[in-house]
Amino acid sequence: MVNIKGSGEIVKSILVDGRDFHSLVLPTDINLNNSIDITLGSPQSPYLLSTDSQLIDCTWLNHMLNINITAFSGYSSKVIIVSPEPPKTVNIDGKTTRENCVTSKFEDHYLTEISFMHARPKTNLKVLY
Repeated sequence: MVNIKGSGEIVKSILVDGRDFHSLVLPTDINLNNSIDITLGSPQSPYLLSTDSQLIDCTWLNHMLNINITAFSGYSSKVIIVSPEPPKTVNIDGKTTRENCVTSKFEDHYLTEISFMHARPKTNLKVLY
């Protein structure tokens, strides 16, 4: 069941079974019987807004959003993140990059688009805030 409260178009927080969750994209192994609570408003912390690859997992720890996604090698992928502040660094599979990242400032949040080609099926993104 999905419950939505608050107002606006941006997500303030996401809870899955009462625990903080940092993605509007559901991972492939999520139990569809989970309760999902979404509160709209200014974002409290970064979250994954969208990706055109399959999400394995997305975690937030020590000011870092850690995203694991999968697609076939050579696939051109895009990841979009909403956050209350701009990212300090973006790391794709262990390599820091800025050339494939575009961050735009809006009234009360930032939107970061990261585009890259999968060098292997599983790709890891680490975004430090």
